[in-house]
Amino acid sequence: MKLKNLSTQAVLTLSDELLWTDEFDWSPVKTNASYSMTGALIVEQGVMQAGRPISLEQPDETMGKLKRATALTLKDWAAIKGQRFELTFERGGNRTHTVMFDTDKPMTAKPSKGFVGLNSPDDWYNVNLYFIEVV
Repeated sequence: MKLKNLSTQAVLTLSDELLWTDEFDWSPVKTNASYSMTGALIVEQGVMQAGRPISLEQPDETMGKLKRATALTLKDWAAIKGQRFELTFERGGNRTHTVMFDTDKPMTAKPSKGFVGLNSPDDWYNVNLYFIEVV
């Protein structure tokens, strides 16, 4: 899996073990149903153009780890307002999505040892990433 910063063209390799946990939880069709004064049901539907959540989470703490250096870069990228990325899933065919970090919860990162090690760029971290798909 790769994450490409569209403004700098820098590419980070992410673990293919991260699982897209909400892949099937979203529908582009949104419905607004209400009742008229006569009691008739009024249904309006529209197709969302963007906003699909893409949550990449570890299936368990032994899988999908990233190095501290990668986690720090992701943290820096998540702090850039309006920054867009190209997220490419390489397993199961190349699927590419244009995304932004979900600013309400862009990521979580914890040392995989359960405590801070040497703070070396090579230390392993348990990282979960939260994006929204944009146009």
